[in-house]
Amino acid sequence: MIKLFAADMDGTFLRPSQDFDEARFARIQEAMRKNGQIFVAASGNQKPRLQRIFKNFPATYFVAENGGVVAGPDQTYAINAFSDDIAKKLIELVMPLPDCHLLLATPDMSYMLSREPAAVIAGQHEWCPHLTVVDDFIPVAHQVVKVMVNCRAEDTEPLMARWQREMAAFANPTSSGRGDIDIIPKGVDKASGLRELGKALGISEAEMCTYGDGGNDISMLDAAGRAVVMANGSETVKRHADVIAPSNQDQGVLSDMMQVLGL
Repeated sequence: MIKLFAADMDGTFLRPSQDFDEARFARIQEAMRKNGQIFVAASGNQKPRLQRIFKNFPATYFVAENGGVVAGPDQTYAINAFSDDIAKKLIELVMPLPDCHLLLATPDMSYMLSREPAAVIAGQHEWCPHLTVVDDFIPVAHQVVKVMVNCRAEDTEPLMARWQREMAAFANPTSSGRGDIDIIPKGVDKASGLRELGKALGISEAEMCTYGDGGNDISMLDAAGRAVVMANGSETVKRHADVIAPSNQDQGVLSDMMQVLGL
C-alpha cells in the first residue's frame, strides 16, 4: 500500500498558471487522512513558498530546496546545509561568471546581491517570499542549503557538466533543465530527503509514490516503489517511469492519485 505520495511542483503538480484544483485535492487529502497516508511537496522551491502554495492544506509535508529542508506540519526533520567554508568556496567559484544571477538560500531566508538588475530581483520575490538584498554574500553565508544560479538556457548543460567535475567532492549541482541550476550539498537530493522523512515516519521507499517531470526528480523516481512521470516530462525522465500520467496542465498528479485511492 502507498503510504506517501510525493510530487514535484513546477511542471508536475502545478499548472503553468502556478495553481492547482484545490477542490479535487481536498477530496484527496480527506481520503489520505482516513487511510493514514501523507502528501509531500518535493521541490527545489523554498519552504516558505511551498507553505504559501498549500496554505489551505496544513497537513502537507515538505522536502524543500531539493532535499535541503525536510519538514512536516509542525516540525523540521532535517536541515542539510553546507559548512560555512564550503558555502564561501561556492560563492567564489560561481560569482565571476558572466550572464549568471546568484541566490543563496537558507532554511527560511534567501539573499541576492544589490548589484543585480532590479528586474531580476523583482522576479525572484514570487519564488522566494523572504528575499533579502545584501551588498555582500559572505556575512550571510551561514547554514546555506542551496546556491541557485540562473543562467541562459543554452548554458545550463555546459555549466552542469563543468560544475559536476569541479564540485564533485563537496556539492551536487542539479537542474530541471530550464536555465536554473541548484547547487546543493553532496549526497543531498529529493530521494535523500524522502528517505529521511520516511525513516522518521516509519515509511519505506517501497511504500512511496513519486511524481516528476525534470532531471532533478530522477533520484526520487528511482527510489520510490511507484514512479510516475508527467506527459509533459522529458523523454529522458520518462525512461524512469512506471506510469505516464496526464500533463500538469491536465492535473495529472491529481488524476493519478484519485485512481490509486479509488476516488
